Formats: sequence, C-alpha cells, structure tokens
Amino acid sequence: MPNPPTIDTSTNYVLNNNQQATLGGTCRPGSPLTVTVDGTDHHVTCKDNGTWELPVGVGTGDHSITVSDGFGHDTDTINVKPHVVIDDINQPDVNL
Repeated sequence: MPNPPTIDTSTNYVLNNNQQATLGGTCRPGSPLTVTVDGTDHHVTCKDNGTWELPVGVGTGDHSITVSDGFGHDTDTINVKPHVVIDDINQPDVNL
C-alpha cells in the first residue's frame, strides 16, 4: 500500500495580499486528492514532484485540515497568521 498523503505542519502559514494561505504537503505523484478545510472539500492533483498545494481563502487562527487520496489520509490543525507589512521608516517613499 502506498504512503498516505501528508500535511506540511512545519510551514508558517501566513495570509498573502489576496487573503489566502497556500496549504501543502506530500503525496503520490499524479494522485487525485481531496483537501478538506474546515469542512469544505477542495480537489487538487498531486504534482510530479510528490507535493500538493492549495491556495485557499481562510481567516487567521486555527483551521482543521484533512487530505485524502482514497488509500489513506492525514488530519491536522494548522494556524494561519495575519499578513503584516513592515514599512521601513529609514527609506524615502518613492512615487512612480
């Protein structure tokens, strides 16, 4: 039996400018996956390099994630942090 897909829990998940976090993990290349985020199913295909990614609109805080390929699954909770812009006050503003 192949190894089940996994969720990468070592990543710091941060919302991007589009208020999305890109979830990811490992899987069997080419396998169809169902990624369930807080009860909502999303469908992706595992990339040739054995990884999967899902940009998904979520709020900050904890989210329940399950990834399944029909042979096995992984379930975990991830924490999404807010997107923070740091303005360097030592640099002049540039208007283009």
